[in-house]
Amino acid sequence: MIAWIFQSVQIRFTPRRPLILLLVSHLTVFVHLILRAALSTENRNSRAGFTAISVLIAVGMRTIIIANYDFLTQVGNLKTWMTRVIAIGPVLVALTSAILMAPASTSSYNADTRDRSFRLRQASSVMVLILTVAFYPIWFATKAMKHMTKLAIILLIISSISCLFVSIYLVITSVDVYYVGSNDQEFWFYVFQFTPIAIALLTWTILHPK
Repeated sequence: MIAWIFQSVQIRFTPRRPLILLLVSHLTVFVHLILRAALSTENRNSRAGFTAISVLIAVGMRTIIIANYDFLTQVGNLKTWMTRVIAIGPVLVALTSAILMAPASTSSYNADTRDRSFRLRQASSVMVLILTVAFYPIWFATKAMKHMTKLAIILLIISSISCLFVSIYLVITSVDVYYVGSNDQEFWFYVFQFTPIAIALLTWTILHPK
């Protein structure tokens, strides 16, 4: 995160929106890890603790997805309407899916609303999956690749695949049977959720767009 901030300052935060989005992702993931390490198991599993941790990692992952989309608008000469759709559409979808995570987390503590919790979680996960999959045809449709350097292409490939990997994992674990198992074992979180996010952020840091 420090390297990302240092590089961003050096190039005066340009392109601005993707850099700010990735900074938000760095911060939310960092705070998430601090809370996960600092809170006891009991506090992490409390309604407030679990909701906070879930929302933080959700925001961290979704801002990477939005940054992928927004980077497409920074290269080439897209039509104004296309730029607006790419800039606003993913934000609305990602924001909606993140908002759904809050009631999904709180509802899971009540037996009467547990089914609703999983439905909300599944809806949120499917929205993220659609958003990550839709990135590829949109990238192709914008023809932005012709205006990108090889490093920029590698950056978006690694970042988008990492997000796709996490989104598939989220869809799988939104099913109650798999959710319980993955929630009981932190190992699965670190392997299938945190590691891909870390790879995406590290790739953005190493191949910092200039």
